[in-house]
Amino acid sequence: MLSVALKNGHKPNIPQTRGEWSDPDKPGDSDWIPDPEETFSYKGEDIAYGELMEKYGFDRITYRKQLPDFDSFADGKLGEPYLETMPDERTGGDGSYRQASEWVVSNMSGFSSAQEVEEYMNEHDLVWHEVDLHHVIAIPGEINTAFIHIGGIGLGNNLARVGELISEKTGGQYTTE
Repeated sequence: MLSVALKNGHKPNIPQTRGEWSDPDKPGDSDWIPDPEETFSYKGEDIAYGELMEKYGFDRITYRKQLPDFDSFADGKLGEPYLETMPDERTGGDGSYRQASEWVVSNMSGFSSAQEVEEYMNEHDLVWHEVDLHHVIAIPGEINTAFIHIGGIGLGNNLARVGELISEKTGGQYTTE
C-alpha cells in the first residue's frame, strides 16, 4: 500500500529535519536519531530533544514502513485497546479516543468510566496513539508531538486513497468495496 501511495504523490509523514536516519537509504524504515541540541514545540514551550531523550531513557525511535514504535512509552495501566473499526475522527462521542477509553473501562481494572480514564490521561499528560487500524496505546503527549508520524486514522485515509487510485487506474474494474 505504501509504495502505491508514494508513487502517486503521497508525501511521507516522517521526520526530515532535526536528526538523521540510521540508514539514510531507508528513511521511515530505520531508526530516527534526533539531534539532542534541536528543539520542538510542545504546549507553547520549546523542548530540546536531548532533555526528552534523558527523561524517557532512549536515543532513537525505530520506524517500520513509516510507523514509529512507541511501545516502550506506553502506559501499562491502560493496556492496548482494540477498536473494531478505526473511526474517521479522534475526538467526539464516536471518536477513537472515546472508544479507547471505553475499552479500558471494560477490560482493565481501576477505572469505572471513560471520563475517569480521560482524567487519568490528562493528569499524566498522556494521549492515545493509533498503532494501526485497530490498536491504540496511551503515550506521553510530548513523545507523540516530538516525532512526526502517521496514525491509524491516517493509515485508513491512505488505504482509502489507494483504493480510489486502483479504481481510477482500472476504469472502475477493481474497487475496494
